[in-house]
Amino acid sequence: MAGRGWAWTAYDWDEGRLFNYIGDTQNTFPIWNATPLVALDVYEHAYFLDYQTDRASYINAFLDNLDWRTVNDWVSKYQIQK
Repeated sequence: MAGRGWAWTAYDWDEGRLFNYIGDTQNTFPIWNATPLVALDVYEHAYFLDYQTDRASYINAFLDNLDWRTVNDWVSKYQIQK
């Protein structure tokens, strides 16, 4: 499976669990009845100046710098089951 633009982790209220979603653009890939918790832009414009073609290093840096406390606060706020 491949996606060229965006990746999201969201809680699906119908399924009662987390899912990873991929899509081409942030505004044309609706996630129905789910609460996005993390959104990652993986188009080249998001990382090229700093990482050139090294997308993997960009993704690693993104995850290393993600404020997991904020994500966990959202999980608590929306009463998402762990």
